[in-house]
Amino acid sequence: KEGEEPKFRSRGKGKSQMSIIYDVLLIAQKPLHVTEIITRAKKDFNVDLDRDSIVSALSKKVKSGRMFKRVEANTFTILNHEKEHSP
Repeated sequence: KEGEEPKFRSRGKGKSQMSIIYDVLLIAQKPLHVTEIITRAKKDFNVDLDRDSIVSALSKKVKSGRMFKRVEANTFTILNHEKEHSP
């Protein structure tokens, strides 16, 4: 409604949280704990990610077998990243 604050803040340049997380993991070239993903997203992309929301979103992707893989508790990697480095 007019005069109200918007419910969602723009993340700038239209990049989704999932694409930022993907880029963070791609740059890292290794699995990262969610805390490190959040730290790097802030440092590299100047984006504040909500921990609970991204853990939930990542978990949904993992469960559906798309994009990400959980390697330890709250530690994720890009799904096909390991395949590229396997013998």
